[in-house]
Formats: sequence, structure tokens, C-alpha cells
Amino acid sequence: MTYLELSADNTFYDAFTAALFLPHTEIVRFPSVASIWEGEGGKPSAEAAG
Repeated sequence: MTYLELSADNTFYDAFTAALFLPHTEIVRFPSVASIWEGEGGKPSAEAAG
């Protein structure tokens, strides 16, 4: 077994935090979902729309 110190190098931390971003929070990238959502009474916020 190999011990890997993840806090010694910020590369892991940078990759980990980048992986936490959820691309589906950008509703404009999914226009078909946005139209269904709006039809059900949901409204994308101006912030989510970009």
C-alpha cells in the first residue's frame, strides 16, 4: 500500500473542487429542460441564465 499525502500538493485540491461544480446549474445549456421547467411553473433565475 502506498501512502499519498493529498494536502502536500494543491493539485488534488484544485481537481477536487473543480469536480464539485454541477454543470446542470447553467440552465441555458439545456434549453429543452428549461422549456419543460418553465411550463411546470418554474422560472430560471437571471443568475442561472447567465
